[in-house]
Amino acid sequence: MARIVLPLVILIFHGVLGYPQTREIFYRKEPTTTEEPYYEECGVRQSNNVYAKDIRDTESGEFPWNVEIFSISVNSFNYTQRVFHCGGTLIDAYIVVTSPNCEKLNLNTELFVAAGVWDVSDTEEQQQIRKVVNIIKHPGFKLDSRISSIALLVLDDQVDFTPRINRICLPEPDIDLSQSMCFVTGWGGSEPAVRSRMKVVEMQRIKHGQCEAAVRKIVRGHYQLNTSFLCAKEDSNNHICSFDVGSPLFCSIPGRENQFYQVGIFVWNQFVQQNPVCGDNVGTVNLFVDIQQFKKWIDDKMEENDRSSNIYTPQPLDDNDDNN
Repeated sequence: MARIVLPLVILIFHGVLGYPQTREIFYRKEPTTTEEPYYEECGVRQSNNVYAKDIRDTESGEFPWNVEIFSISVNSFNYTQRVFHCGGTLIDAYIVVTSPNCEKLNLNTELFVAAGVWDVSDTEEQQQIRKVVNIIKHPGFKLDSRISSIALLVLDDQVDFTPRINRICLPEPDIDLSQSMCFVTGWGGSEPAVRSRMKVVEMQRIKHGQCEAAVRKIVRGHYQLNTSFLCAKEDSNNHICSFDVGSPLFCSIPGRENQFYQVGIFVWNQFVQQNPVCGDNVGTVNLFVDIQQFKKWIDDKMEENDRSSNIYTPQPLDDNDDNN
């Protein structure tokens, strides 16, 4: 893919609803010739602190693959403001994976991706902002049922990987992650505001039949859960919310508890169904697109865009591996 270098100017101001809205100017900073490129492996968490089951604020830069997807609008006071739409995940310097159920995920809206975001109200962070120039939706995507709700966003220029900006790993279809620790990260929240700082919560994957039965209690009728979904729930009463659509479910790579595969993309729970709000029921069932079932499609689209799947493939585990 040809490298396109275009200046990007965004005018924003600090708002009261949790959106980063500031008049400061963001611009693309090109690496100097004296800077060493950053070659961290995919999916490495930037912290060694103990995991907690309850929802908590992440540390700044802890999960460097999360990105914010947003647009720019002008309010009634003629201020330019940044409007949060949903989350996504870096899988390559040019490519973000998310859900096409994300609000306004189409090229009729000028969309941007911000990498390196931790607190969405803090525009002083070391963010890299890129424009979305193409949206590749899976051909089997169904808006209402959320079947095949996966999309790749192609950026106008690559992001530069740093300790706080990096891609996640993607698993091959035959890798067993049933015994891995799994988490969701995102800014969550519900309309009209998002949570300011990125949150993380541990998830428990549940079996297809158990998930289908739980969903039937919500939507009523003889609902059949498509096999392209996987399900997970929280043990706490803090929930994934409407603005978490597109955010990643990721699980530890066997033998490497601090390195992760993305296994799912959040698309639905009962609070997305009812209203764009969050509830407080313990054990809420959440639906995710099963990344492993779409791995070949992702690989094919990467190749069509002159990108390599090696970028999100972790190095083989060996006897001397100490990434634990």
